[in-house]
Amino acid sequence: MYLEITGSLCCFQLTGVYYMQKLYKLI
Repeated sequence: MYLEITGSLCCFQLTGVYYMQKLYKLI
């Protein structure tokens, strides 16, 4: 259970960083 939560959080952070970089390049 704990590993699943941390795994989903890690995935969420990676996608968040990816989208933030795309938005930053558009600005």
